Amino acid sequence: MRKGFIISLAFKNLFRYTRRTIITSIAIAVGIAFFIWIDGWMKGIEKESERNTIQYETGSAQIMDRTYWDERDFLPLRFTLNHPDSMLEVLKENNIPATKRITFSAEVYFGDVSKQIKCIGINPETDNAVFNFKDEKVLLPSSRYLRANRDEIMIGRDLAENLGIDLDAFITADSETGTRPEAELKFRTRLGAYQTLTVKVVAVYNTPNPVINKAIGMIPLDIASSVLEMNGSVTEIAMLFPPWEDVNERIKGVAALFANTKDDLTVMDWKNLSGNPNIMEGKSKFLNIFLFLIFVIAAVGISNTLLMAVFERIREIGMMRALGMKDSSIRLAFLFESAGIGLIGSVVGLAIGAVLNYFMVTYGLDFTELMGSMDFGYRIYGVFRATWNPQTMVTAFLLGIISSIIISFLPSSRALKMEVTECLRYQ
Repeated sequence: MRKGFIISLAFKNLFRYTRRTIITSIAIAVGIAFFIWIDGWMKGIEKESERNTIQYETGSAQIMDRTYWDERDFLPLRFTLNHPDSMLEVLKENNIPATKRITFSAEVYFGDVSKQIKCIGINPETDNAVFNFKDEKVLLPSSRYLRANRDEIMIGRDLAENLGIDLDAFITADSETGTRPEAELKFRTRLGAYQTLTVKVVAVYNTPNPVINKAIGMIPLDIASSVLEMNGSVTEIAMLFPPWEDVNERIKGVAALFANTKDDLTVMDWKNLSGNPNIMEGKSKFLNIFLFLIFVIAAVGISNTLLMAVFERIREIGMMRALGMKDSSIRLAFLFESAGIGLIGSVVGLAIGAVLNYFMVTYGLDFTELMGSMDFGYRIYGVFRATWNPQTMVTAFLLGIISSIIISFLPSSRALKMEVTECLRYQ
């Protein structure tokens, strides 16, 4: 039998059973749209977490002493970079934005409340080349960015609230003349001596990175260097690479720039700096498993609808066989019809999924009131946005068609194994 006739028959059946076609197509469309939406959301969480980690926490990569990296949990000030300025010159010659920092542990006191924090000495003139704390959207109203050689500190909103700082009064104060709350820092210097520093809270930031908002304070680098007795050395140099470049390749290039120095240096990417990369990979695998389960649920819904559609037509299959139509032609007609249903459902599902994803990419969903500052492992706070994943959209579109063909093949084959008389009596 000619394939043209079979295709024509399948096309007529597609619209002869309009209600069944619509119901089955809707099942496919809903499954595909939900799959695209969830995938875009999950990938968006990963991308947003990556951006927030790089922009506010680590930069793209950092150079530090190898021993300092090995003992990083203790923030040991005795293992430092002793010639940071010459290293910055080399990086500048290679067009790599970089800034030097000093990271140390401190106890911050405000009235009767105290908190253990990670304090960072930053260069107000160069830090913004790598990090994003100078952004007006990040700093609360009335905040003023750090100035060099001043006993000042910037802290996160969550830390300010935990310390009991009146944020309403802070926000309404004049940035230049208003009275600033004062806090006290207690820490140990590079030589092990205990030191105290009284600082004015000149800025409160509210970044999309909850880790930074909770337990990070920033003071001018020259002040940190002086009170910590660093003698010009720093704990790390943070760098920023273009987002489209391979971080590992850039790290190899940076390592080669300093391969001949006497210092024992290491260059670490943002994944290692923000936590155990195995943990991050585990989170990514968990998201992939969750996404797979979503697809399985959608596939089950599609298969149930298609199975019912095929089994309802067993008597029709029996009649076509009784009229002399070959089994292979009947099977092919059903496969073409199922492919058509899958195509309609996939196109509609792709369109709906794209619309839902567009909303999530453009506006996102604000979970600030629901989640507050709760840390669930990703560097995200407030608004959750999705991202576009063309690969998933194409995959979902093709799977909608292919799964329809595969699912309809099994019951149609079963019906073809039945006797003609049995098919005609089937209820």
